[in-house]
Amino acid sequence: APEAWRQVFDECRAVMGARSRPALLISSAVHAPLLMGAIRPKIILPTSWTEAISRDDLRHYLLHELAHLRRGDIGFGWLWFAVQTIHWFNPAMWWAGRSIRLDRELACDEAVLMRSGGESAAYGH
Repeated sequence: APEAWRQVFDECRAVMGARSRPALLISSAVHAPLLMGAIRPKIILPTSWTEAISRDDLRHYLLHELAHLRRGDIGFGWLWFAVQTIHWFNPAMWWAGRSIRLDRELACDEAVLMRSGGESAAYGH
């Protein structure tokens, strides 16, 4: 990742109180930011963003992905996958899985809004 992005990333880690330092990578294989890796977490950002994203937008996206890391969403996702594999035939499990994913995203968005202070209006919209 470019040095300017790494500086924003370090600021975001401090704001989120992240104990670990996930790798910050860029890939043309992704079209949206994502967090992956239960043992060695990585935040992967789209290559297309290298010239098209503002510092504030980058900050918000990184805060969002760090919120997933802080909440332990990767581990929970694996646990939910195991439960859903056992109960694949149950429509309630599929409905619950969709609701859980939506709630996780909203919880991370709320964390970003709470930690962004007055500069969160654009992210909220």
